[in-house]
Order: sequence, then C-alpha cells, then structure tokens
Amino acid sequence: MKLQQLFLVALLFVLQACGGGGSSSSDSDNDNNNNGGDDNNGASTTVEGRAIDGPLSGSLVFMDLNGNAIKDDNEPSTTSDSEGYFSISTANLGDISNAKLVVIGGTDTATNMVMDNLVLMSDIPADLTQSVSVTPISSIIASVNTAEEKAVVLSALNIDKSLDEFLQMDPWALAEQNDPVGQHIQQMSQKVAVMITSVQSMAAVDADLVTVSKDVFAAIAEEADEQDMVDFSSQSMLSDVIEAVLPTVDSALVTAAATSLVEANQLIESEADITSSAALEVVGKIQTDYQDLLADLVHNDSTDVDLGQSFEDTDNDGIVNLIDTDDDGDSVPDDQDYYPLDSTQSTSPSVDNDSGSAANPAEFTEAFGGATIGDGSLFTFPSGSETWAGFANMNTSLYPISVSSAGSVTFNASIPSGGSADVYFRFEKNPHPDVEPSFNTA
Repeated sequence: MKLQQLFLVALLFVLQACGGGGSSSSDSDNDNNNNGGDDNNGASTTVEGRAIDGPLSGSLVFMDLNGNAIKDDNEPSTTSDSEGYFSISTANLGDISNAKLVVIGGTDTATNMVMDNLVLMSDIPADLTQSVSVTPISSIIASVNTAEEKAVVLSALNIDKSLDEFLQMDPWALAEQNDPVGQHIQQMSQKVAVMITSVQSMAAVDADLVTVSKDVFAAIAEEADEQDMVDFSSQSMLSDVIEAVLPTVDSALVTAAATSLVEANQLIESEADITSSAALEVVGKIQTDYQDLLADLVHNDSTDVDLGQSFEDTDNDGIVNLIDTDDDGDSVPDDQDYYPLDSTQSTSPSVDNDSGSAANPAEFTEAFGGATIGDGSLFTFPSGSETWAGFANMNTSLYPISVSSAGSVTFNASIPSGGSADVYFRFEKNPHPDVEPSFNTA
C-alpha cells in the first residue's frame, strides 16, 4: 500500500524463549468425462462453458439446483482448466432449466491474481449443445427471474443481444480479437468485477461473501430496472448499490468509496484494448492495492487514507499514483520511500541521514506480564509468564509512529550461547486497554 498509515501509537516487543536452544477435473462422485452423450430424452448430458473475469483457472464450478449458491452434495461440480473451460455432467438431473451455474474462486490467468472470494453465476442456456460463458454480467442477469427482466439488464448495459446469444458469446476471446462488442462486454465485466470486490472489501470481516456478491448482482439489476441504464461513471448509482448491500456503512465512507470507484472505472475505460498488458496492470492494481486502501478506510477508520490520491498523478509523468512505482518522481521507489508523495524527502525522520542508524531509538525499559529486565538489559521470559508478556517502549517522543506497508523494524540483540529466541514487535493504537487496532510483525 503506497499511502502512509498514521494510527500506531504504542510499540511493544515480545521475547519468547524457544525450548533449549490442463484439463478439467471433477468430484469423484460425478462423471464429467461424458462429452455430449444423450440421456433418455435425447438431450445433451453435459454443460460446457468458460469461467471468465479474465479466464479463471482452478475455479470450483457447479450446477446450483436449489438456488443457494452453495455446493451441495447432490450437485455436480468440476474445476475449470488452465484457460477457464469446464464441462459438467447433467445426467440423471431431470429438468435443469431453472438451475444456475456457479463459479467460486480461481486464478485470473490474465492478471495472475488469485480471486478466492470471487463469485459468478449464469443461467443455463436453452440449447445445452452450446457453450456458456459465466461472467460478472451473466451474474447480474442470473439474479433476476423473468425473460423480460433479463432483457432489461442486457439493454441497460448496452448489449444488443438476446439472452442465449449473450450466454453463448466468449467475450474474452472476442476482445482478444479486438472485436468491438467483445471489448465493450469485457470492459463492462471488469467494472462489475471491481464493484463486487469493492463491496466485499467494505463488508464486515465476518460477512458471508457469497451473499454479499448475490446482493451486489441484485442491486445492479435493480438499478437497470429503475434507471434503464447502468452507468458506472455515476457516483450516485454506485452509492445506491453500496448502500443497498451494506446499509450500515457510514454514508461519508460510501460517498468516498463511490467517488473513487468512478475514477477507477474511468481508468478502466481509458484503455483502448481491455486485454492489453497495460489494461491488465490497471485492473490488477485496482483489484489489489486499491482494495487494500478501501478496506483500511472502512475497517480501520484510517483518516489518513485518501482514496482520491490513488488516481492523481503527483509527478505529472502521465501515470496515476495507483500504477506509478515512483509517485513523486524523486527516483526513490515508493516501496522504499518514507514520503512517496513528497519529492523533497524520502527518509524516515527516525533515521539519521548520515549514519543510517536510528536517530531517536525506542527504549524498551518496562516489562509486563511476568517478563523481566535484568542488569545489562537482559530481557527474560521466565517460566510461568503470561502468553502476552513482553517489554514496552517508554520513549514517548517516538509517537505517533508512521510506517509504510514495506516498513521494517531494526534492532541489535545477542543471545547466550546455545540459546535461541523468537522476537516480534507489536504496534497498538494506545496504551492498554485502548489498544485496537493493533499489529504484530512477522
């Protein structure tokens, strides 16, 4: 994360003595090797298709027979291959016209991003001999029931196709061929995927992300019905979707998120070829670094997080900060720059610029929880000490402490011959008991 986080105002360390010193696969109870045989009614006994954010490899794909978007024991499943393709047996399932295809997780092979929490859905095509693409857009369509409602979603997304025509399209393959319809659909899909991930990032840490995803699909479908179009450049529309799914999130945070999402979507739209390496870098950064910032803003109430800064160009080099590896143009990479948005300085104020050593070091002079400090600064963790025992920094002039995501703690210590110790540092918001949020180093 490029932006600094100013919330850690208590520093502790704990010393603990260490004793003494390519093809689809399927569930074993499902036969997905049937390549299009006939059941007793002469219909195809497989559904074949492709899971696409970019192509999704290693995704769980299953036939959702009861609409709960959870893989139940009686529901056939498989795993998408290295290019996102899958085949699922429908033998002995009877009428599946009301079933859905559900895709969970996987790796986006275009960005090499692991998308563990991604949830996608699709209706079953009327013609089972035709392949189906499971995409963010098909997920919105699958969230409504009637043919008329599904047609409204397609129209609102400016897709001039019937439902079956749309489901049978492979937007990624078309976009790679620079087909304008494929480019449009894939670009819209990326915006929907960013919306899904962003709302997930803002949701409670214990939220059911499958339910959150389904609620996002339904909220976008409702916007399509009410507004006759889905405009991802509309801050008010994006706010409506977030509020519909997460009604308890503070309205100011919703506005901040929606405003920055408009900028994220404009960044996606600025890419002429959504399958190009430049476009994929943009999407990857929005789905990682931006999501970290968004989650930090909502869950840690980090007042120093400015989402808008991610889409500014601090050094006017034509690359927005979210993508730029040196935001302030001072030739110090952001992951090594204590002040990544200030070209006049880059070194931590706690480091002496001449010697490189700490100019104002921490002073661990108070033991707690049964730990002890002996002569010569001998730190011990006696048997019987509390699991939370350790040593507190008493140099309050260090506070507040500001660290970047790539920051490090440097210290000098020695261990008696033959011994060993595990050491970690703990940062807390305030002295006990008001310690949260807190963070432990690795």
